[in-house]
Amino acid sequence: MEIEFGGKYTQDQVRQAVRLLSRPRGWGWVRRLAGPMLFLFTLGLLGYAWISGEGVRPYSLVRAGTLLLLAGYYSASPYLSARQLEKQLWKVLDVQGAQRGIADGRGVAWQGLLYAGETGWEKFARIRADDTLLALITEEGTLHIFPRAFFHSAEDWERFRKLVQQRVKAIQ
Repeated sequence: MEIEFGGKYTQDQVRQAVRLLSRPRGWGWVRRLAGPMLFLFTLGLLGYAWISGEGVRPYSLVRAGTLLLLAGYYSASPYLSARQLEKQLWKVLDVQGAQRGIADGRGVAWQGLLYAGETGWEKFARIRADDTLLALITEEGTLHIFPRAFFHSAEDWERFRKLVQQRVKAIQ
């Protein structure tokens, strides 16, 4: 059973793939919220000390300022790195031009303007998917993006998704 796919990536598809990859799983949401909560808590303590008239000692300001900077960086870094990854991917994929390929029982073979290759199903280590896009990441860290728009029909898209679920033993 061969499933053909092909098309040219759009910037929205690249953005969607990066969002899928950077979406925290499990306890990741708690860690992602810890930075903003720490930032607001420290800001609240400073505001309380100021309003209550206790005054704020210079070393307390330095300590709180450092904590605010660290919490701000911790909060913003996932979003900044995702944005940077999106820009880098778009540069590469925009230059690649149109892609086409075939998925079958052995793996995925594709051809672009500058690059052609084949990856066996056993090489894929991670899967991220939603209704309109499927992202596969190899053990080496290579990202393969499969938008729904690349498939000729809804049936081909569903067959591809089922093939990936059956063949790829990966972290969801």
